Amino acid sequence: MLTIVDVPQEVSSRYQQSKQLAAQLFASVRGKQEEVAVPAQTSLKDAYPSRIVYIVNGMVKYLYNDKFIRFYSTGDILDLSSNTTVCSEVISEFAIKALVLERDEFRQLLTVEDNSLSLWMDYQQATSEIMHALTSLFTSADFKPDIDMRQYHPGAVIIRQGDNPDSLFEMIEGAADVYLNSTKVGEIGRGEVFGEISFLAASPRTASVTATRQCLVQAINGADFEKIVTYRPALIYSLSKTLAKRLTDVNEKLIRIASLT
Repeated sequence: MLTIVDVPQEVSSRYQQSKQLAAQLFASVRGKQEEVAVPAQTSLKDAYPSRIVYIVNGMVKYLYNDKFIRFYSTGDILDLSSNTTVCSEVISEFAIKALVLERDEFRQLLTVEDNSLSLWMDYQQATSEIMHALTSLFTSADFKPDIDMRQYHPGAVIIRQGDNPDSLFEMIEGAADVYLNSTKVGEIGRGEVFGEISFLAASPRTASVTATRQCLVQAINGADFEKIVTYRPALIYSLSKTLAKRLTDVNEKLIRIASLT
């Protein structure tokens, strides 16, 4: 059993292949390493940090952000040496038996047999494919946005003043300047949302935006906007911060104008 949800046969087959790879890899150390008895309710990340754990008998749960993702069971390898993500956890709900190797010890093992490194790389590839497959299973099938990523070279116009809006934008990488009637009035950096006012108001663009560095921008159209914000609350937070900043800037300008009259 890989998880509590049904998985396609090809994923189950790949999972079994990964166990065969792990068994071949650890065949040479079974007689040299003593099995460790791991008590129930043990956090393997805490008990064996920076270790390689081969499960001889039993099953553990892998969680991310306290959400169950998958099981690791007899014949699986846990690479805790590279698992530094603070919000992931590996728990033995019941007692298990395992082989536990230090990182350097495992590296030495990979040099003992000619095909050990190749087996390890194949196992890592299989594990990556399995995790990607599980990710797709946990993702709602109804959510299929049109991911429109655009690249802009320095000097390229991302938004042109007066155009009718069909999207709002998120700056994934890069930077841009904002111009109102050829006068620079602002800057846009990584992670910022822009083009939101005309998009939400369905009115012509009030300013132009020009890339100052190589930019990677996500364009979000109206049809996908409502769905995307459901799955990405952080986008709404970023949008709210942007709108609040715009409102603050306008209020400050009005105050300055009022003080001159």
